[in-house]
Order: sequence, then structure tokens, then C-alpha cells
Amino acid sequence: MAEISYNKYETLKCELSAEGVLHIQLNRPKRLNAVSEQLFREYNAAMNAAARDSNVRCIVVSGSGKSFCSGLDLTDTAATVSNRTGDVARDA
Repeated sequence: MAEISYNKYETLKCELSAEGVLHIQLNRPKRLNAVSEQLFREYNAAMNAAARDSNVRCIVVSGSGKSFCSGLDLTDTAATVSNRTGDVARDA
């Protein structure tokens, strides 16, 4: 089985130790690690990769900077919603 790369993400820092501990760090400190659509996709991909990786025995999730995660990035969500047609407030 080919070795899985965890270094392909922009919003995550991932490191697999020799002991099998995969450290996944949310890496959007300027946004207090708020979950954007990209971070959500990358986190899901990293977890799926870890599930297939027999070298991973444990997963530790943390956040870079002063916050673990401030929740959903509403500015990212607003950009997604604004791409819809019609009155967003009335559609809600």
C-alpha cells in the first residue's frame, strides 16, 4: 500500500509521528480557525485518509494561534449564499 501524504492541505497542518499519532491542526489563525468550506473539505479528506492509513493509531485535533475554532466562518457562508439568485433574506 502506498504511503498517504498529509501535506497537501492549505487550511490544515498534519503530522504523523513514528508512534502513529496523527496531529491535525486547523490552520486559519487570522480567522480564529473558523470553519470555511475549504477547511471542511480538507478536514473530511484528512479524516478519510487517516481511516485508510494503517499507520494511524490515534488522531489529535488542535487549532493554531490563540483559538481552537470559533465555529462556522460566516463570511465564507455569506459569499456562498450571495451567489444564489433572488432575495436571500426572504428565501431563508
